[in-house]
Amino acid sequence: MNKRSKKKRMKRIMKAVGFAFAMTVFSAAVYVTQIKEVNVNYLGQNISFKTMASTVNDALKEKNIEIKEGENISTDIYSRLGKSNNIVIEKPVVLAMAEPVAVEPKVEEPVEPAPVEKEVVFEQEPEVVKEVKTTKSATSRGVVRTTWAPDVTEVEDGVLETADGEVIEYSQVMQLEATAYCPCYSCCGKHPGNKWYNVTATGTTAKVGTIAVDPQVIPLGTKVYIEGLNGAKNYGYAVAEDTGGAIKGNIIDLYFNTHGETVIWGRQQVKVYILK
Repeated sequence: MNKRSKKKRMKRIMKAVGFAFAMTVFSAAVYVTQIKEVNVNYLGQNISFKTMASTVNDALKEKNIEIKEGENISTDIYSRLGKSNNIVIEKPVVLAMAEPVAVEPKVEEPVEPAPVEKEVVFEQEPEVVKEVKTTKSATSRGVVRTTWAPDVTEVEDGVLETADGEVIEYSQVMQLEATAYCPCYSCCGKHPGNKWYNVTATGTTAKVGTIAVDPQVIPLGTKVYIEGLNGAKNYGYAVAEDTGGAIKGNIIDLYFNTHGETVIWGRQQVKVYILK
C-alpha cells in the first residue's frame, strides 16, 4: 500500500471517529436538556427518580405507580412535567361523626310551702323545649352544606316545577356523571396567595353554583339546573364557568367550599337541565 492510499484511509477513519464523537456529545446534550427530576410522595412514601417522560401520567407509569379509586393527586395527571416536579398522592380524609353527649336532667329538691290559713295550690306549666334545626353541620375541614335545592317535577315537555312552586324552563336535558372539587391544593394544585387561586377558566371567582365542564359538551357560560339521581341531593342552579384536565366528555365537576363536602359527594349521577 502506497503513502497516498494510507492517507486516504486515515482520513476516512478520522471522519468516522469524529462523527461518532459528535453523535455522542449530541445525545448527551439531548439527555441533559430533556431529563426531568420527579419526587412522588405516595401515601407517605417518597419515591425520587429521573425520567424522559413528558407528562405526569407517563412518569407514574414508568415506576408502575397506579392511582387507585378514592386517592387524590396534587396536580393534573395529564399536565406536562417541568424540570423539577413534586407530586403528592394521598387518601381522602374520612370524616367521623361525633357521638351525641347525653345530658342528665337537673333535679331540684322540692320546696315545702310556708304554712297558711288556706291551702293554696300552685300550678306550673311544663317547660317546652323547642327543637332547633340547623342548615349546616361542622366538620374538621369547615362548614358543610346541608341545604340543597328542592325536588323538581316535569309538568310538561321543557317545563319543570320545584317543590316551592317555582317554574323552570329548559331546552335540553342530559344525564351525566358529577364529581366535586374545592379551592384546596389537593383539588386544584394551588395555595392561597397564588394569583390563580380559586379563579375559574373564564376568569371568575369560583363559588357554590360554579361547575367545570367539557366545553365540547356544555359551552362555557351555559346556565343549568342540576338534579341528583339515585338518592343524590339536588345541586340546583349553576353556571358552566370552569374546565379541568380530567373533565372530558359526559362528566362535570361541582364546586363546594370545603374539601369535606367533596369527599361526602364523591361521584354521583345527575340530570343536567340546560336552561333557556
